[in-house]
Amino acid sequence: MENFDYSYYRDRYCGMLDEALFSRFAPTACDVVSLLVGTDCEKSSDPRVLRAMCLECDYLERLSRDRMGVKSESLGDYSVSYSDEGEIGGSFSFGCPVSGEVIAALTRAGLLTRWA
Repeated sequence: MENFDYSYYRDRYCGMLDEALFSRFAPTACDVVSLLVGTDCEKSSDPRVLRAMCLECDYLERLSRDRMGVKSESLGDYSVSYSDEGEIGGSFSFGCPVSGEVIAALTRAGLLTRWA
């Protein structure tokens, strides 16, 4: 039986976050998916739920990197442009950021029971 932990995220889901970042976002990802499916997912071994939590973890990390409207930044010859706040996509449910991929995956699996 597999659980939502870093080894699952890295080895089965093939996630790219390091363990520190995963540990930072995993509890919130678990809470968000639990809220959407209407049951505590912390100990879930359902691969559809585990995938949704991994997707949400990646989404939360992307949100943390968003520069909230900064269009460009440069230092000498180095230049970077960032996305606008709304370009990452996603929604909010019960005040929590939710990836569109998570909503789609849970809907396809017939597991989405709550949406606000």
